[in-house]
Amino acid sequence: MFNTNAFLTTLCILLSICSYAQDLQNFAVNGTQYNEDAFWGFTLTNGLISNKEAPSPEKHKLSAIVIGFDCKVMDFDKSGWSFHWHNKVFGDLLSELIKPKRESNSEESTTFTTGFLGCFDLTRNVTAGKMASIAVGLNANDHIIASRYFLDTVSGKPSRTYYLDPNGYHFSLGPTISYTFNIKDLVLLQARYAYSFSLWSPVSNRDFYIHTPDYPASHFDRWHVELQSKWGAYLHVDRSRLINRGEIPNKARRLDIGLGFRFKI
Repeated sequence: MFNTNAFLTTLCILLSICSYAQDLQNFAVNGTQYNEDAFWGFTLTNGLISNKEAPSPEKHKLSAIVIGFDCKVMDFDKSGWSFHWHNKVFGDLLSELIKPKRESNSEESTTFTTGFLGCFDLTRNVTAGKMASIAVGLNANDHIIASRYFLDTVSGKPSRTYYLDPNGYHFSLGPTISYTFNIKDLVLLQARYAYSFSLWSPVSNRDFYIHTPDYPASHFDRWHVELQSKWGAYLHVDRSRLINRGEIPNKARRLDIGLGFRFKI
């Protein structure tokens, strides 16, 4: 049912924000124009991983404070190109989000992170107004999915875990769309959505990995929302999702919420 009150409230909020909108070209971070310059960002992020379709979902819930970093170049000109790259695996290796387990009887768990290449977004402005811009482009990523499930039993108790599809090291490619909005020259809002198709997913043939021939290639999507302040500090929310197209249950999800600081290279 259509909620009139919610619609009117949202409309009022959007109109209020628009009244504070400023020219994108004017936005600066610590006195340096944000347009066409390369900036590094470092964050402390709370990473959350879950897998609701695992046999024991509670064992697949992981949470840890992770060090993150990224690099971006923004171009607000008409038909301008923007670039963003981030990587999660290096910070995850230092935290509790990745616990390498090579024993066949290890506990159930799910790992969902980037590979060493990370996630790349390259977009071009299709609209470039003074206050806001919309850009479209491509993304390229490498994702690591590793979910371990108990399969064998001894005396009615689980005794052995296995990696099952769609586990692997996934290299994916797909489209990206982003929206950027300048609020009073104090905060730059950017929202980005990326969808990708796994093109290649090599896996290790260990004795506790079970591969299903002709298993459908996975898809991935991610939302990234960032509030960048003129003082360098920023807040970001990043949500990644495995879209498992096969019959083996796996609904790996990851949510990262962090605070960081950005500076010009």
